[in-house]
Amino acid sequence: YGDFARKTQDDLDITYVRMIALPAASAQKLDGRDKCINELVDTEYVYVQALNTIRVHFIQKLNKILDEKSMRLIFSNLEELCRIHERLLSDLKLSLKDVNKPVAQSLIKWERRLLNYGEYCSNLPTAFDEVDKQMKDSEIRSVIAECEWLANDNRFRLRDLLTVPIQRILKYHLIISDLKKQTPLNHPTYAELQKAVDTLRDIACYVNEVKRDSESLKLIKEIESNFRDYSGTPLTSYGRHHRDGELRIQEGNGKTSGNKFYVFLFDKAIVISKLSNGVYIFKKVLLLTEYNTATSPKRYQGSWSYCCLHLTSKSEQYSITFYAKTNEIRDKWGDSFEQCFNNVAPRFRYFNNHNFQFHSFTEPTKCTYCCKLLNGLFLQGYFCTKCSAAMHYHCIELGVNVSCTPPISPEKSALLASPSRNRCQSLPLSRPPKLPPRRRDTTVATPSQYELWYVGDLGRSDAVKLFVGRPDGTFLVRRTLKDGAYEFKLDVMCSTLQHIIIYVDNSSHNAPCCFLTPKVVFPNVNQLVSYYTQHSLEESFYAMRTQLLYPIRAHNGSNRRLSRLPADGLVCQ
Repeated sequence: YGDFARKTQDDLDITYVRMIALPAASAQKLDGRDKCINELVDTEYVYVQALNTIRVHFIQKLNKILDEKSMRLIFSNLEELCRIHERLLSDLKLSLKDVNKPVAQSLIKWERRLLNYGEYCSNLPTAFDEVDKQMKDSEIRSVIAECEWLANDNRFRLRDLLTVPIQRILKYHLIISDLKKQTPLNHPTYAELQKAVDTLRDIACYVNEVKRDSESLKLIKEIESNFRDYSGTPLTSYGRHHRDGELRIQEGNGKTSGNKFYVFLFDKAIVISKLSNGVYIFKKVLLLTEYNTATSPKRYQGSWSYCCLHLTSKSEQYSITFYAKTNEIRDKWGDSFEQCFNNVAPRFRYFNNHNFQFHSFTEPTKCTYCCKLLNGLFLQGYFCTKCSAAMHYHCIELGVNVSCTPPISPEKSALLASPSRNRCQSLPLSRPPKLPPRRRDTTVATPSQYELWYVGDLGRSDAVKLFVGRPDGTFLVRRTLKDGAYEFKLDVMCSTLQHIIIYVDNSSHNAPCCFLTPKVVFPNVNQLVSYYTQHSLEESFYAMRTQLLYPIRAHNGSNRRLSRLPADGLVCQ
């Protein structure tokens, strides 16, 4: 699914390079900084000419023979982009003459307007489809061919020209990055250049994700069109498509072997169907928020025996198990299931009184914690229903120290409510709290090799093998090397195997300490383990209703409970 006729990325780059080629007169002997600035201004001038070429030779002429809907589908907001870049070009030319208005400042000023590229990029697949549709009419085809000849001597097709704006918006941060490299650290504009690079790179990421999501929406609609007589909730409301394929399904207590179904996995739901003669017959939808993952009660023997997921409803009145044909397929499905469950239920979503929910933002929105854009067209991030904070998935974990504040006003909930005011600067959460580093060498004491729960240096895949057939409450602590630094991991069986980072705070102002969440900290890993033998992990992680009960290296592999030692957990006030 998801393949539709379009040029490769290399072809699009070639189109852009040919369209925005600089005239020979612009090649002068200049120093590094001046050369970068001149390149930016000169290419901006050529780009504005290219936009005006589309406007004059295509939009004005096709407007006479195509209806308003078709024109909007093909050209989207291209005329608005043309007006934006005419004014941006004027600002850039002014920056060449006025030292008090540097190039970086001009680009940062236009951040809000440049986000209009999101609308243009999301519409591009639809534009291609509409062009192909209109080209079937011989009269319209001849007019478009005439426009292509008048615009550029037939060197570029209309489809090629429509891709140029995407290529341009993705080039700005590269040009400014080169300018920053040519700028001394003590130059008065260096800090502003860094801010411009970050802003333009953020916009480029936003545009890329919007383009990817527009293709994802096209794919999901294509899937839905292949369902026979489907009249339920649109599949696009379930989020991005992650995986599809044939699985064997057992319902209830698993007394029967189960039947094969064709399963689609989305961000928020599992759609079960039967495949018949290339058409999908809809059976049911399982919303992930209504189920808990659990250990499969029984392994089905025979073919299709590799269990990749066992679910029980939160009311515990219904259960369902999914089996794959091979171990390799099971692992791929298992990873996808884990990713989707993590997406709908992040670990720290209820921490500090928050209530973060997977959310689709209707307007470009910045993360309350890191002040970067939440990327994409739908389900871009998480929204706290109590304080209206918006965050990325990883920022929820990084911002665990940020308390839930009173609701913010609606006018502050969208990006850049006014052109001169940045949303992140107006929020009470705008200054990220200082957190213990996630990746750095551990300075807390390494547990003794004689501890039954400590296995030393061990990778994730090897750790998983140790938990085969082990009951809930079985656990181990291991050390892993990532990004050139060591960190401790706590692996514990709780319905499914959970891998939890043990954070280490090596602040020079305090004695080294470690914790799973900042609520309770410990001077060493031994006391952390001892504490959670007496307290449920639910204190720190929602729905993890278990204690550390059985160390992985208990004698002869038996499920011997860990002896309960004093645990001096330091509760943070």
